[in-house]
Order: sequence, then C-alpha cells, then structure tokens
Amino acid sequence: MKNIKLLKIIYKYLLRVIFLPVSLLLLSTIIIVKPFKIIRICRVPSTRFGHFIGNTEIYLTYRNSFKKKKDLILFFLSEPIANNFVKILVKRKLTVFPSFVLLNIHSILKKLKKFNFFKSYILNIREYDRDLDNVLIKNKVNLTLNSQEEKRGLDFLKNIGLNENDKFVCLINRESNYLKNRKVNHEIHEFRNSEINNYKLACEEILKKGFYIFRMGRNVKPFNLSDKKFIDYANYKYQSDFLDIFLASKCQFAFGDGDGWIMAPIAFRKPMALANWVPAGIPYLHSDNLFYLFKHYYDKKTGKNLTLKEIFSYKLAFLRNFNKSNNQFELKENSPEEIRDLVLELILKLEKKWQHYTNDSLLKNNFSNIMNINSKNKIWSLKKDHKLHNRILGNYSMNFLRKNSSWIK
Repeated sequence: MKNIKLLKIIYKYLLRVIFLPVSLLLLSTIIIVKPFKIIRICRVPSTRFGHFIGNTEIYLTYRNSFKKKKDLILFFLSEPIANNFVKILVKRKLTVFPSFVLLNIHSILKKLKKFNFFKSYILNIREYDRDLDNVLIKNKVNLTLNSQEEKRGLDFLKNIGLNENDKFVCLINRESNYLKNRKVNHEIHEFRNSEINNYKLACEEILKKGFYIFRMGRNVKPFNLSDKKFIDYANYKYQSDFLDIFLASKCQFAFGDGDGWIMAPIAFRKPMALANWVPAGIPYLHSDNLFYLFKHYYDKKTGKNLTLKEIFSYKLAFLRNFNKSNNQFELKENSPEEIRDLVLELILKLEKKWQHYTNDSLLKNNFSNIMNINSKNKIWSLKKDHKLHNRILGNYSMNFLRKNSSWIK
C-alpha cells in the first residue's frame, strides 16, 4: 500500500515536470493578453468536503447574482478529492483544468503576489466562505442534480422501503475518524466534536412525527436507536459519495452539529437545527431557516456559564483550537433536552404552528446585535474588512433564550 501511494506521488510530480513547458507557455499568454482579457487561476478547495461544496455554491451564486464583467477563470481541483460526486457537479459549472497544468502556474503566481501587478491573476475562492449578502436565499441552487441522478436517488429510497410521500431528515455529528483516515490533523478540531447519544431525545421526537432519519457521516460509532425509521446510513454498505449529496438535497431538514457535511444542506437551502456549535463567533446566519445552540462556555472559577458578550470579551469566540486543559474555561455540550427543544422549534416553525411570544423579537434582536457588533475576525474571514456577518437572519434557540434571557444581556 505504501509503495502504491509513493508511486502515485511520484507520478503526479512527473506530470507537473513534463507539463511545465505548457504551464509556462500558458502563464506567458495570460500575462500578454491582460490588456484585452483578464485570465485568472483558482484552486478549488476540494480536499475538505465542506469547503468543496460550500465555497463553490456561494461563489457561483455571487457570480450569477452580480452581473459584472466576467473575467475568464481557469479552475483546478486540490487532491485528494473529498467527494467525487461533488466533483461531477462542480465540473458542470466551472471550467476545470488538470491540476498538473495549472498548479505550476498557481504556485508561481502565489510567490509573485507581493508585486501588485500579479495580484489580479489569482482568484481565492476561500473568500466565499460566507454569504455576506444573503444571496443564497434569493437565488436558485447551482449545483443541481440532473433527472437521471434524481431517479437514481429516488430508486434507492424506494428499495430501502420509503414510499413516495415519506419524509426524511438527516442527522450529523462530528467525530474524528473521518479526518484521521484522511491523514488530517484531527486533534486541533476535537473541541468541535459532539456525543451522538445527546441527540437521542431529539430523534425520538422526530420519529414520533412520522419522519425517517438518516444518520450521516463516515467512520463513526454506531448509534443504538431501535426504530425501523431510523437508518444508520453512516455505517451501511450502500453509503456513497452520491448519496451523501442526494440525501442532503432531498431532506426536509438537517440537524446535528458543525460537521463539514452541513455545507451540503446549506448549499441546497435546507432548514437546519445546529447544536453544540463552536466556535461561537462563526455560525452561518445568512438565512432565517438556520437555528443554533452554541456549546456552553463554562467558567470554572465562577461555576457559571459565560454570557454571549463574555465569550467575546474573553476572546474565546474565535479560538480555532480550544484548549480542553484551559485553567479557567471549558466547553460543555448542550443537554439532550436543549437539543430536543431546538429541533422541535424548527419543526413547529416549518409547520407554521410555532407560538410567538411578545418578548421574542427583543430576544432575537439582542442576540443578533451582539453577533453583529463582534462580527470581524482576521482568522475566519479573508475579506478585506474581515466581516463574518452583515444582515443577520439566522436564529438562536428561542426556547433557550426564553429561559436564559440574561445570556444575551
């Protein structure tokens, strides 16, 4: 196995060397034609699932929303590919070239970026991490499945026992095995993980309402929930890159934590109930069909959870690696009851049965104002102003805020 991997690496480098003259010729052409046409190079972040589908969908929506003069952009994909079906969808929408041609050019241009003349030659699609202008809710999905793919997915549902009128939702919780298997440093991300059993109460309520549940993910521990409508897809033999996307595109809603897979239902504009979210400063708040609970930031000195303002003031809201051995603070997961109430709130709102209280608008505004005031961060935003949110439409669990109004004071 090691020898095969080594041969693949050598093969890729040989291709880059062989095609270096072609790359240099193309680079020269790009520079020469600049007065007439700007040609840019873009690396698509395809090694991580969330960025692959999320950044691409947001970029495409921005491109289609703002009808400006369009440069010619040549894309190439990073390797290894996180999801091969997303690759198929992306290649339908973008002009994708082999990486062994464009990677050489991209590497050269990155080193020359310090000179102003070369800055315009690279498009950084990671600048489209966030929908700052709420364009997703105003526009149709770009990375759509075709009719044959739709039929393939519907046939799968039929074969496992779902009827045409059956509704299903998707559950996702973050664990470390996926990153371990991809040889990615998983330890710095472990503070974002959550315990699957804390979602059991929510699952039971969803099942009572007649929904099927698909538990998404890869290489995760089994979830013991004895119900024929609960499908532990993450550990089933028929799991595939295609179904990872099809199920996201057809679910009634998704719930769970901040696993990268959530960018698929976000790309398909699906409602979501996201618990155990961290870091607290970076939720996606561009749509009113997104509902949140952050992990509790617990102060061991006072024996109390921090308020939202305190999370920001102690500079904890943007930590990329929350140190579990921190002398003063630790993260605690949402309780099963809190998660259940979050999911039920989403369902009631989708069914138009949610009961609005007089004070709810004030609670939501307090949450939105605190998030907006503290929305700039250089680490999490590549935009020049480093903004993470503009117009905030997303929601914090109203059930939680009603019981804990001091959290947003």
